[in-house]
Amino acid sequence: MNTKIYRFSLNLLLIQLLLSSLAACQENSEKMNPGVKIIEDYDTLSSFVEILSLKEFKNKVVYIDIWVAPCSPCIAEFKHLPKLKNRYKDKDVVFLYLARSYGMFRKSKWEKEMQKYNLEGYHIWMTEDLKDTILSELSGIARGYPKFILVNKKGCVSYLNAPEPSTGKELYKLIDELINE
Repeated sequence: MNTKIYRFSLNLLLIQLLLSSLAACQENSEKMNPGVKIIEDYDTLSSFVEILSLKEFKNKVVYIDIWVAPCSPCIAEFKHLPKLKNRYKDKDVVFLYLARSYGMFRKSKWEKEMQKYNLEGYHIWMTEDLKDTILSELSGIARGYPKFILVNKKGCVSYLNAPEPSTGKELYKLIDELINE
């Protein structure tokens, strides 16, 4: 009889743990920011040109941020994004984040990080092959991270080494020029 009570108690405890875990997952999914959008089938993309040809970027100025999570300069720039995005919220400007693995930062942490830093915009996880292809396509891009690129409405790179969000007016001037082209 004690064995039956023990098994019942153990099963009850397991059910409670499962229900608690399910509730936590549901709570976390409800907190997901709908402004954070992962590009569908991003893992099939093989070049920068292919990325820029996606419908999300047609006839838009695209501000691209290439980042990795352990990069403190990358993270420091994130705090300047709300002001930048607010300035262009009703304009033809979209934000694209290209993330890559580095050290302990793997794809499994990617979604958590974009939510943690509220990175509203479009997201693509770069495989090593895609990263290498993009960097070879963009010869002359600055070394290190973060990297910022401005693309005009025609889908052409206008500023390969664009200013960081923290530069404020310097960046705004370039984006405004591209909007008005």
